[in-house]
Amino acid sequence: MKARWQDPEFSTRQLRVLQSPEKRAKNAEAQRALWRDPDYRTRNLAATAASMTPEVIARRGESIRERWNTDPEYRAQCVEHLREISKRPRPPWTPERHAKVKAAWAARKAQA
Repeated sequence: MKARWQDPEFSTRQLRVLQSPEKRAKNAEAQRALWRDPDYRTRNLAATAASMTPEVIARRGESIRERWNTDPEYRAQCVEHLREISKRPRPPWTPERHAKVKAAWAARKAQA
């Protein structure tokens, strides 16, 4: 199979099919269906949490810092994305919203 992907004609044809809007929509729906299954969801979330060891987190952080410091295009994309996020409208800060955020943080702290 690896040899077939070395052929430019084959790889171009396959990528065209795999990246088509129809195929992407079909795959997206299949993934949504999987994630609606409570067993699948529990297994995958547990596996993801278990894989995030302090070493992995540190390695990822170092990798991102390295890229930030060496790749001006990556840095520009990140800055642009942050600017876009900062332009999004925010809901007004009300006592109800404050209470909701405070409760969420308390719940998160209790889990830790």
